[in-house]
Amino acid sequence: MRDSVETIAAFEHTRSLERNVWKFYLLKVAWGVRWGTLLPIFAIYFLDRDISLTGFMLLMATLNFSSIASELPTGLFADRFSRKWSIFVGALLGCSGVVLLIFASDYVVFMIGFVIIGVGAAFASGADMALFYDSIKGAGLEAMSPTLLGRALAIENISMVAGTLITGVVAGQAGLTGPFWASAAALISAASIAIWFVEPTIPRDRPSPAQSTSFRERTREYFRQLRSTIQTITHNPELVGLVVVFVVMTRAYFLSERPFGGPYLTSLGFSAADLGFIYALFYGVMSLFMLGSARIRALLWGSERAAILTVGIIGMTSIVVLVNAPFRPIVILGMLGIYVMIGLLHPLMQESLNRRLVSAQRASCLSLVQASNYSLGFFVGPALGAVADNYGIMTGLSVYQWTFVPAIFLAALLAWRVLIPSGQSEAASSGGDG
Repeated sequence: MRDSVETIAAFEHTRSLERNVWKFYLLKVAWGVRWGTLLPIFAIYFLDRDISLTGFMLLMATLNFSSIASELPTGLFADRFSRKWSIFVGALLGCSGVVLLIFASDYVVFMIGFVIIGVGAAFASGADMALFYDSIKGAGLEAMSPTLLGRALAIENISMVAGTLITGVVAGQAGLTGPFWASAAALISAASIAIWFVEPTIPRDRPSPAQSTSFRERTREYFRQLRSTIQTITHNPELVGLVVVFVVMTRAYFLSERPFGGPYLTSLGFSAADLGFIYALFYGVMSLFMLGSARIRALLWGSERAAILTVGIIGMTSIVVLVNAPFRPIVILGMLGIYVMIGLLHPLMQESLNRRLVSAQRASCLSLVQASNYSLGFFVGPALGAVADNYGIMTGLSVYQWTFVPAIFLAALLAWRVLIPSGQSEAASSGGDG
């Protein structure tokens, strides 16, 4: 009888983890709308508040710094205690920060808003993808993980398309603060969805009631976990190569979008309404490539090394076209290529990184990756914003080009050298627990 009850309980838990998959898709809808409503007008909103591009990038650096400082603690919180509640807290903090930006008039208050948003992003990043991947594993769907990960990321970007289409209408009716209210509403929805998740069962080393739980012991345990998380990545050359590729290419994408995307397209004569439709095109194409990324990789490359090298070539070519294009349609084509790069890169990287990580460290390691991304943005973003302010946006774009084209080349070359070819033992390249 006891075995029967345990079998039924295990079956129900597996079914609950299967349901986490479509719940996660709903969460991605909320995340997508949250960003899609903001991105087309984000830089323009602050320029309208008499904040220069340099000032805007300092705000972004504030967000990056707050995320860097909180990524690892929040990742360890998610791994040790709860991923669903980490997502919940992150969504509520993000909503609070967005609302504060609506009412802010002083630059210091804007900074506080960005700090809150950064901490909220740190709580959610790593925790959401770790919960999703461990739900896939717990439900016995690990063989489908590339397809499911690509589908989740595509859903987020399709929702970003919907958000960008909303932006033009909302901004026309309610002004530039309207999209911020829409973003706040999406974050409230995300927090509600997070409560609905079932937490995957993850082996955790918790102290027994008889063991000491003093502040000193908890502090030591935290730093032990922190050191272990850092060593997990730094002692694995394959993980190092994947992280470098992910960080460099993702940051190239972010910088093409902010600070340069909106202001550059506006300088070419595109209106705020035009930007909504243009970004809808960008995110739509990105979503299509995310949906088909697993099939494209299987048909064209079949290996991580070849896929990363090709994606890098797409990114480098797109940046060169974007910066040097003589006509507006070619500028759009160059920017579109960057979104194609990310559409192929993100599912590949999420599957490759998660496959090499153990469940108990998944969220904290993914948070470390995100902290690396924010660190690069913290150092590079304000400098590029200052160049654009003082010497013109085209000079800023030129510096961006000569920074990231070589960086992408070197990152792709590093990944090619450290990743084990799939023909040699793929099992030997995997440090994961699946």
